[in-house]
Formats: sequence, structure tokens, C-alpha cells
Amino acid sequence: MTASTASSRKAGTIAEYGTRDQLRLMTVASRLYHERGVRQRDIATQLGVSQPRVSRLLQQAEEQGIVR
Repeated sequence: MTASTASSRKAGTIAEYGTRDQLRLMTVASRLYHERGVRQRDIATQLGVSQPRVSRLLQQAEEQGIVR
């Protein structure tokens, strides 16, 4: 295996984890917001992200069909 092959495999793995984390955050934020009625500010505190990021996660969840 060459150095460039190892780098591309590592990069793919990192990207994959990033996508999973994003999906997890979208799902958790959506459930808290839509099912439990938790405010975006409180979701942000629980998840350790900013309130604008929670807003974007909720918008992405709707666009991707996670929320109906």
C-alpha cells in the first residue's frame, strides 16, 4: 500500500464518520424539537452546538426527509 492509498482510505473513513455524526445530530435534534417540544436553544446546549447549527440541522432533516 502506498502513502497516497493510505491517505485516501483514512480520508474516506473520516468523511464517513462526519456523515454519521451529522445524521445523528439531525435525528436527535429533530426528535427533541418535534416530539418533545424542546427549544432550539436548549437542544443546542444539550448537544454542545450553537443554536444556529440546530436550526440548520432541523432544516436539513426536513430537506432529507428525516422529518415529515
